[in-house]
Amino acid sequence: MNGVPHIDYSNVALRSLNEDNLSESPSGLGVAALAYLPRWYAPLNGSFLDKTLNTSPATKHCDGTYITDGAQVVRVDATSLSASPIDWDADSDTSEAGLIQDINFDGAPINAGSPVLQGYNDWANRLARRGSNEGRRRRLSRDRQRRAWNRQRWSGDCQRRARDRQRRAWTRT
Repeated sequence: MNGVPHIDYSNVALRSLNEDNLSESPSGLGVAALAYLPRWYAPLNGSFLDKTLNTSPATKHCDGTYITDGAQVVRVDATSLSASPIDWDADSDTSEAGLIQDINFDGAPINAGSPVLQGYNDWANRLARRGSNEGRRRRLSRDRQRRAWNRQRWSGDCQRRARDRQRRAWTRT
């Protein structure tokens, strides 16, 4: 937000994106302002970025696998927190619709019926999972208390037995 890179979970689920039918405007990534600058991959050829900055293409897919199909893409960093319009193909024209593009550059083929990139609210889902861990933690705590109580009871039984043995030994003499 302030230009300083940091790692965080998302706190809002952005709208779903279909890589075989991207729309730059008016929807882009939704209508609300974004908390962080978005990044995506765009084709190197035809990109005004390449013409302006003389960029070099990515050497690997985003998952670290090597590029075997000759794809030449550059990573695009947005300059605005506005969710719309998004210039997916980085050609400085934000009025296009029906674009087919591997915006996350995972190397998976894009065709009709490709999986849709789903928005996800990390914080909300992390807190939901945390609730189930709380119950587990309480159960573990309760089990620990029972074990401690059983140890005390067992040690109490041992002490009682030792006292009884002593009393029996005294009564024999």
